[in-house]
Amino acid sequence: MKLTLHNIKIIKDASIEFSGLTVIAGKNDTGKTTIGKYLYKTITFKMGEKQNDIITGFINYHSKVAHSEVTSRNTTIEESKKRENYFILEGEEVEQVSFIDTPNTLDTFSYIKNASLLFMQRRVFFDIDEHKTDLIVLLSQDITKKQHIPEKWFVRSKELYQEITHLIGGEVYYDKAKDNIFYKKYLGEINNTALKIEQREFIDTALGIIDGDDDNTVVLKMSETANGIKMFGYLQMLLLNNSIKKDSVLILDEPEVHLHPTWQLKYSELVVELVKNGVKVLVNSHSPYMVEALQRYAEKENIKSNFYLAKEGFIVQEDNSNSLTLSKIFEELSEPFKQFDDMDSEALQNG
Repeated sequence: MKLTLHNIKIIKDASIEFSGLTVIAGKNDTGKTTIGKYLYKTITFKMGEKQNDIITGFINYHSKVAHSEVTSRNTTIEESKKRENYFILEGEEVEQVSFIDTPNTLDTFSYIKNASLLFMQRRVFFDIDEHKTDLIVLLSQDITKKQHIPEKWFVRSKELYQEITHLIGGEVYYDKAKDNIFYKKYLGEINNTALKIEQREFIDTALGIIDGDDDNTVVLKMSETANGIKMFGYLQMLLLNNSIKKDSVLILDEPEVHLHPTWQLKYSELVVELVKNGVKVLVNSHSPYMVEALQRYAEKENIKSNFYLAKEGFIVQEDNSNSLTLSKIFEELSEPFKQFDDMDSEALQNG
């Protein structure tokens, strides 16, 4: 799969191959997020059209402030490239695509609103009936105010109501062997379904990475849990609902935000495990820790990977070489450390 953008928003030029693990690294406001959103947008359009055709599009400017996007599967690549701006997606059909936004964006919502956003985005939530869905929507409207829950919803969805209210601000009991953070009620139901053996092993491996090696039972307060840790929860949600599977696409926008470097390594390990099992993953990152962890785990597992540097509106891979590109990436992202070294040198000189 290949995505090409020319003069689209902050992007001047980008041509990116998506197969296995794709990492776009660079400072903020360099176009990383734009790539992720356009990949998601074009794949979603392709899924809606149920076609393997090439998807093309452009931004149609009506005035200085108003514009609209035009997306089509009938325009050729040659015709598209004659335009002042264009985006092109080439490649095979995708059955499932999920986009997990940066925690800084997700932080503007409550946890349950985030869950609802994921649900609305690709219908990735519990296998629940219409009444429970309505309850989720009702609860997600504004949890800062006490709302009246209609009796009919409370009666029909009492267990889900209790679980959601716990997730919003109460205690969530977690035990690795019997339980998990977000799916106390549903984990057993999912495990009893007719999953293929390799699919079950894949989920068990991924959840094992999320859970860690500590067998102790702990109590978590979701209202006090770092947003970075919740990023593991979103992956858990998608895994358990079979939204992350072989040949699906997962887009992660700066997942390292709020994650301690140690957790960034764990997250990278999980991402590589997904790729190893046939998931195509795009990671946008400005963290040298996460980029290096992804590189090392990818090499360890011998998976296909492509690293790109985002800089000044261009998304580039140096001479089609990961090693050369990574060298440029670390040089770009390690600038603050160089400033620290300069400060140390200055302090030594001044005695």
